[in-house]
Amino acid sequence: MELPQVELPVTGPAVWERDLFVGFFVLPAAGLAVAGASIAFFAPVLTAVCWVLAALTGAMVRLRLRIDSVGVCLAPWGVRRGLLLPYGRLLGASAEEVEPWHRPGTTTRVLPGDSGLLLRRGPGMVLHLADGRRLAVPMRRPLVAAVAAGVVNAQLDRSRAGRPGVACTSYDRGAPPGR
Repeated sequence: MELPQVELPVTGPAVWERDLFVGFFVLPAAGLAVAGASIAFFAPVLTAVCWVLAALTGAMVRLRLRIDSVGVCLAPWGVRRGLLLPYGRLLGASAEEVEPWHRPGTTTRVLPGDSGLLLRRGPGMVLHLADGRRLAVPMRRPLVAAVAAGVVNAQLDRSRAGRPGVACTSYDRGAPPGR
């Protein structure tokens, strides 16, 4: 299988970021906020619980995908670091049509033979892990998935060749590299 590839600069950092919108979490977050407001007069403690749950659910509406010289990071909105996959745990990445299947009796959608939560089908970047599993990241457009997979593969080639570049470990937008 031919893996997508993107040419990276020879020196310096190469960082690719994308904000992913997960609309599935909008309705529960809004419902919890409205429920909390509707019972504020009668149960202030329960209102606070509803609003905290709404805020936590709302944080999952937007995920940030960041690919840099450290690895691939998926983090919910407002969280500096989330799931970090260093390149030592990756074999490669591909852009594929993600077709999850429904497991009977549950609402979890998984790739056959792998685990994870996929809320929709369509184009996505699939990370091939060193332990044989796959992690799919659904995206709206096939071109974006191909570019993301290409950046991961180029970073893998760079790290295997012993040219890691400048480490970009800060997960804030606009932060200078290496800080």
